[in-house]
Amino acid sequence: MRLALEAGPGVDVWRGGPFAGDDGWSLHYEFKLVKRGERPELRLPGVMFVQPELTEGERIRLLDNRHDWREDRWEDYCGVPDCGHSSCEGHFL
Repeated sequence: MRLALEAGPGVDVWRGGPFAGDDGWSLHYEFKLVKRGERPELRLPGVMFVQPELTEGERIRLLDNRHDWREDRWEDYCGVPDCGHSSCEGHFL
């Protein structure tokens, strides 16, 4: 899902599978980024994970792993000094 969020709005994730691994015990899944409205060639049945509608600020904070990424719940900074979040830069002096 992170790759879809980084790609921007309108990109979803398809997950195919599960199918058995070579060892007979493990399960594997196939993943593919799909632009909304596109009909890709998919070799296995699967599930499409649709990216939610996010504002640009929500998307940036979600990719920063902020707990307060929602537009109606976010704060100017996350409260952790030197956290490294791009959305918190300049709030700790």
